Formats: sequence, structure tokens, C-alpha cells
Amino acid sequence: MKSFFDSFIKNENCLLDVFNLNYDNWMEYILEDYNDGYEEIPSYNFKLFNAQKYMNNYNNHTISHIHGQICFEEASFEEKDIGMYDFEEQGYTLYKYPTFEGANNYRRRHVRSDDISQSGHNIFLSNIITGRMKMDKLLWSPMQIYIYGLMRALFENDEIIIIGYGFGDLYINSLLMKFLSIHSRKHITIVSYVKDEKYTSNVASYGAPFGTHEENVFVKCAMNKEVITK
Repeated sequence: MKSFFDSFIKNENCLLDVFNLNYDNWMEYILEDYNDGYEEIPSYNFKLFNAQKYMNNYNNHTISHIHGQICFEEASFEEKDIGMYDFEEQGYTLYKYPTFEGANNYRRRHVRSDDISQSGHNIFLSNIITGRMKMDKLLWSPMQIYIYGLMRALFENDEIIIIGYGFGDLYINSLLMKFLSIHSRKHITIVSYVKDEKYTSNVASYGAPFGTHEENVFVKCAMNKEVITK
């Protein structure tokens, strides 16, 4: 995977905006030099998210974990620093630890209670966004800033590579459809896995070989062909 990205960046002479829906940190190891908005805090072993650093980046690759990451977690400050950091942050704030073990140590020592969504439903907020009611769970910083970053990247760029996304998140699908409508000229590359037995039937039904109905609809729209909705 690293050789693929290294070769692509070299050949295209470009910077990447990576929006990762997984929770691992492989892209951090692959790109090495990147901006995710986090910056060091003196005397602490975790980093603080700086929205201005993230949004004003034009000289580095960006990595945005829209659904969280294994090294994201809450943090505790010494009493002398609470006024400097805690009071300036919103209630749902995730810091970044250098390793999974560091973040997990915090999780083992603290208990997090459920919260209430605006509609009155119980939601469990964590460093990983999964399951239902994702939009309610995206109140955490930095995830809501990352979503804005995704919007900006889709609107400002006409080239996109989609790897391993099954088109299961409606809010992301909506943004991708907006991407199609905004750019008259665009280049889209999709890397996806389809079982052999579905390949032929999908081509026959959609003219495209992808694994889900939503994915094939997106491809049809991208090709400006009739969309099959059955």
C-alpha cells in the first residue's frame, strides 16, 4: 500500500486529502509527513486539535478520520492547566495519543456515561463512531471539522479516489452526489471488492460491476447514464 501511494504522489506531483472511515492509523505510517490538525501540548503525552492549523493547511497532505481513530481519546489535565485547556474546549473533545496503548490506558481508568441526542435518544459517545445515529455522534471534535474538510475538498477538487467504501453512509453519499453535480469535468477512480458470483449480475443490471446498489447508482450518475433504481 505504501509503494502505491508513494508512486502515485510522485507521478502526479500532488498533495493528498485523505478522508479515512476506518479506525486504524495505517495512512499515518504511509504518508509520514501530514497534517491532521493536532499539535503538541508541552509536558503532556497527548496532542490538542487546532482547527485553524487543519483548515489553513496548503503545504502538506491531510489525514482526517471522520469516524474516529484508535489513538483518539479524552484526556486529563493537571489542575494548574485546566483553565488553559479544558475550559477552552467544548464538552466533546478528543485528544490524540502517540500510541493505541496510551489512549487505551485512559479508557481503562475512566468510565463514560451515555449522552442524550437532540431528539431525546440515548447515544454512547466514544472515540470510534459506528452503528446508528452517526450524525448525532459526530459532535466530537475534531470529527465535525473533518466533515467540513471533506465538503471543502470535494468542492475544490475534481479528482477523487474511492478505496473500499461500500456507500453505506447516507450523508457521505449525499456529498459525493454533490461532487458530481458541481464538477462538469471530473476524474473518479473506485477500488472495490466484489464476489465473483455478483460481478456478472451487476454488470448485466447496472452496466457496472460494483458490490452495492448505491455504489452502482453513483457510477451511473458519474457516467451521466440512466440510473436503475430497482
